[in-house]
Amino acid sequence: MLVIMTFQIPNGFLGAIFVLLISRENPTATLVAGFKAIAAFMLATLYTLIGAAMFVADPLTHFLGVGISYSHPFPDQHHQRLWDSVAFGFTIAGAIPLWDRNTLNINDRVSNTLWLGGVSRSAS
Repeated sequence: MLVIMTFQIPNGFLGAIFVLLISRENPTATLVAGFKAIAAFMLATLYTLIGAAMFVADPLTHFLGVGISYSHPFPDQHHQRLWDSVAFGFTIAGAIPLWDRNTLNINDRVSNTLWLGGVSRSAS
């Protein structure tokens, strides 16, 4: 939290949440859970950037893309562990409002999405 507060990292609360979610009973399991959370954050960031590029222009495709994005992590829970889906879902839920803001230009949207995806590294 000192790094997050000192450098004012956007969406730093996710780093604090995932410190608690990835801790396990032994150090090896914690390390594996941390790498899985980082992978889920990175995949969700890539998914968001590609999806935003495809669906942000047309209102109907944007609506359908948001609906699919919000419902995507939940069926995944049957195939993965719960916390991997939570990391993916937190990133999607945090990035979609960034792309719906009309006050930000495209560079700020991409920058804020990458900051959201990079928060996982501050947690590990």
